[in-house]
Amino acid sequence: MPAAHLSPHSLDALLCRLVFTCYLFDRHIIDRAYLESLSIQNASHLRDILSRVPRTQAKEELYKLFGQLG
Repeated sequence: MPAAHLSPHSLDALLCRLVFTCYLFDRHIIDRAYLESLSIQNASHLRDILSRVPRTQAKEELYKLFGQLG
């Protein structure tokens, strides 16, 4: 679903997760080894995941990370 179609509540929740995840990367709580343990390869920061092509891979890996953090 495109971001334009997300409810304000869903968009707020997504943004909060992204900000929290950025914080964890910046504090080196999440690193390359952590991502590899989730089978997320060739990534050492959130921007590496978000830049994946195809976008479905980016979404899949992002939600895998969110699921683990949850």
